[in-house]
Amino acid sequence: ECCTVAILRLYSNPDNKLLELSSQFIAASELLDNIIVTDVKDVHSVVTMIPKKLTLPI
Repeated sequence: ECCTVAILRLYSNPDNKLLELSSQFIAASELLDNIIVTDVKDVHSVVTMIPKKLTLPI
């Protein structure tokens, strides 16, 4: 039997310190090496991650 699959790249949990400093506005995560292959029907939502290097004022 054939099924349609989704290939997913996982990200870490958001950086809590940055989330707190940004008043819950910036949820920065790191791309992990994990790759998941699953039936596309198991995907309930999609989140876009935009690559960006952030620097915080000291």
